[in-house]
Amino acid sequence: MMTGTTGATRTKETKRPTGPGFPDVGKEVVGVLAGLSLFGGTLAMGIPFLFAAGAGAVAFAAGYTLVPRRRTAAEILLAPEVTQQMLDEFLSRGRTALARVRALEPRLQGSPLAAKVSGLTDTLQRILDNCEKDPQDVRSARSLPFYMEKIEEYVSSYATLVEAGKGDPDVRRRLEATEAMIVRAATKFEEMHRAMLENDLRALEARAGALSMEFGEEDSPPAEAGSRP
Repeated sequence: MMTGTTGATRTKETKRPTGPGFPDVGKEVVGVLAGLSLFGGTLAMGIPFLFAAGAGAVAFAAGYTLVPRRRTAAEILLAPEVTQQMLDEFLSRGRTALARVRALEPRLQGSPLAAKVSGLTDTLQRILDNCEKDPQDVRSARSLPFYMEKIEEYVSSYATLVEAGKGDPDVRRRLEATEAMIVRAATKFEEMHRAMLENDLRALEARAGALSMEFGEEDSPPAEAGSRP
């Protein structure tokens, strides 16, 4: 993996933290098992039932208290300002939009946009895969799913126009404008992916910001979803 020659570079990749002990066993289950074990053991030793029950209750309380509570996805920090929940939502939203774009590809057959969209979806898939491996990129490219959804809207409108026919000069102009926009957007997504591979966070933020200029002010993501605090 290359190191960017310009801009800020990320620190050593942050490993995803593992969950606390007994990640798949509830605190209650551990407490019950501890209580039953001590209760059964004391009965086998001939200790009266009431004392055995008391010892079992103490063991249950101790087991329940000592076993740490499982952290939620919102509490697991994968990278600075990036939690497991943020990554899950980022990937889910992005992959859903990508799947919708790919579902439109059969309707583009024979159009000038067919090959361009195929290459674009490959680039977007590589970006999502990279973010899954290195969650730190999500912090700089958190608006990506929003723009992937906008791509789906443009491609859907383009497919509808193609099916309506190209005889109308106004329709032809709209098709050409969409084709040019997709080409420019594809270039910016490729630059984002290159910045990810080069670990250049500053360049990645700049490329992500350039997308808002490409799509226009009215298509900018909400502040809480598309910009860093």
